[in-house]
Amino acid sequence: MSLRSPRLLAVTAALAACAFASHATSRYLVTDLGVDSSGEKVDATGQISGTFRGQPAIYSNGAWRVLQGGRQFVVKGLNYKEQAVGFRVRSDPVAVEWSPDGRYRKLVPGATQSIGTVIHRDGTTYGAAQLPSGHSFPFSKNHGVLTELPYDPAYAWTVPQAVNRLGQIAGFAGSASFGAVCPAVPELYAGGNWTPIGSLGGTCGVASGINDSGVVVGWSNTPNDLFSHAYAWHNGVLTDLGTLPYDYYSQANDINRDGLIVGGSSPSYRAVIVENGVMTALDTLVDNLPHHARLMIAVSINEAGQILVNGFGRNDRRHAYLLNPE
Repeated sequence: MSLRSPRLLAVTAALAACAFASHATSRYLVTDLGVDSSGEKVDATGQISGTFRGQPAIYSNGAWRVLQGGRQFVVKGLNYKEQAVGFRVRSDPVAVEWSPDGRYRKLVPGATQSIGTVIHRDGTTYGAAQLPSGHSFPFSKNHGVLTELPYDPAYAWTVPQAVNRLGQIAGFAGSASFGAVCPAVPELYAGGNWTPIGSLGGTCGVASGINDSGVVVGWSNTPNDLFSHAYAWHNGVLTDLGTLPYDYYSQANDINRDGLIVGGSSPSYRAVIVENGVMTALDTLVDNLPHHARLMIAVSINEAGQILVNGFGRNDRRHAYLLNPE
């Protein structure tokens, strides 16, 4: 789909109505976070959750700090207090939270399956769990108190993916906790209930990010599930963000308070930013990109505009990169 098509020109007007940013796209300087690194989330202070040499880790002050757990664990999110949440990756995953000293504990003892997905700045963790009875539910946990949240009864799992300062949650309902099995629908939790936010015509979709204005981003399949496109949703309006030229697939992973959206487009496999309805490959905006670096997918953006990107470096080794606005 061409970025100059009438459909995408209309996107610009729709996004402007959602209080999206009006300034020109920034230029960036890149920081290579090291060989065999992968990022998940960049917080408001520039700290990063992810993995380093296969270990769950947090990047801050120019270095990775490995957390307890080992190679079967993944960190999904963190807050400014260096509290983190994630899960042990196995056939029966186990949700965990890490304290600032790097030690972990289970979030839902007794669950047969559970995943930790996101943590609020106040330390509240979110995820989804299944009990031995087969009952599955999304949850929040704060100061040791586990709260079962409402769920969509039409699906086996309802899974939080992102939370804003107002406590609104973006996520999905589907047949599996990891969202890879169709059918799955993007949903928004607000006012005590989950509400499907629609699709671009297909049977699969996920809500991946939400900002404090209530703008939700994610991906959705197009009619007949032929392709999947990034979208933005606000006040009942779902907008197709399209792809880079000559691509067929895209996804939006995160959005900040200025309305800057980050994600990826494929099969070119390029990290992207969407501003004012225009999708741009991030590698065209970086002034010091090493010649061997490939920016594959942007996974997170914070309020300062720092962008966390996963890709590859020399000899096709995995690298996480942090893009800093100039």
